[in-house]
Amino acid sequence: MLFQWDVTGRPLGSLYEGEVDDYTRELAEAVLRELLSKDDTNSWALAELTRLREEAGDAKEVFALLTRQIDLAMTDAETRTLVDRIVGAVLEREPGGGP
Repeated sequence: MLFQWDVTGRPLGSLYEGEVDDYTRELAEAVLRELLSKDDTNSWALAELTRLREEAGDAKEVFALLTRQIDLAMTDAETRTLVDRIVGAVLEREPGGGP
């Protein structure tokens, strides 16, 4: 389990265990957004921000983030995987669209 600590000594959380409280999520999102403001092709930061926004249920931002990832995808397989995630998210939101 990997933990990082902020300046107050509070754990930022474990990305591997999904232990993210509101404070940690806000801090992590701020750091990821800062990374992306410096390098909008940072695929790790983009994927992590997408994951956090998915967990928060923000479908609109998840769609935008996945679309950005598609623009950066290097292979057809990566593109297909990201498109499948978008389709899955849309189907979840549509009444009667999900399994």
